Amino acid sequence: MNKLASFAYGLWGPRAEARAARDPEIQKRLYRAHLPLRAGAFLAASWLVALLAGLWSALFVLLVLLALHASPILLVALPLLAGALLGAWTLTLGQVWLANRAREVAKDVDDNLPAGLSYMLALANAGMPPAAIWGSLANAKAFGALAFEAERIRRDLSLFSLDVLTALRHAQERTPSKRFHEFLQGAISSFQSGVELETYLKTKGEQYQHEAQDAQLRAIDTMGVMAEAFLVVVVAAPLFLMILLTVMAVNQGAGVLPLGFALALVFMPLAQITVGALMQGANPRGSA
Repeated sequence: MNKLASFAYGLWGPRAEARAARDPEIQKRLYRAHLPLRAGAFLAASWLVALLAGLWSALFVLLVLLALHASPILLVALPLLAGALLGAWTLTLGQVWLANRAREVAKDVDDNLPAGLSYMLALANAGMPPAAIWGSLANAKAFGALAFEAERIRRDLSLFSLDVLTALRHAQERTPSKRFHEFLQGAISSFQSGVELETYLKTKGEQYQHEAQDAQLRAIDTMGVMAEAFLVVVVAAPLFLMILLTVMAVNQGAGVLPLGFALALVFMPLAQITVGALMQGANPRGSA
């Protein structure tokens, strides 16, 4: 991605930067997706990919039309239309991908937040100052996206010499996680009101632990319902239908065999994939 962005930036860097300057939200979306790219570089890469996709689409349609001996009007109009449509679709798909990545990052932060707060509480109880706590959390890569968020806070504190309140406010603007945003807001309020950091971390840690336990219980209940549905829809119902079709084939001939093949080769695999995807989504950590 960085190599592609560098090449594209060399082609359209000034134009991409001018476009990014008119829409600061693009850079914020990149921050939320944890992508270390300038908005101009991302836009230039998106334009290059869209151009290549449009050219490929136009060339493919042109070759098909030539093989079909289409009229000259169609040879010009349809490739241009196909290229424009696929290029626009590619640009839209890039924004959708960026939004999905930000949601994945937010979920990763939320999943690691309870354990991360317990880790921060242990450091605070040991007398470590806030800047050192964020630095230690940033080095704990086991916390995934939460450690990346902490790394940005440490960078603001050490490299840019910002005070803790300003660094936390910047982190609020960058994070895609609403829960982490809420935690940072509470931390800012605690610093301003003089509440001890240990007290705040302990309160929020207990809150998030209870919420995580409730989410796990809801997920277990949901997966139990899905398991029962799996037994009925994917196991019992196809088995009954296969027996029924076998009896019908004996009495009526081979006319019903295509239904049996469709049931075995299409319906059952699709049903298993669908139930598996639903159970994957029901898992609060996103992994079965």
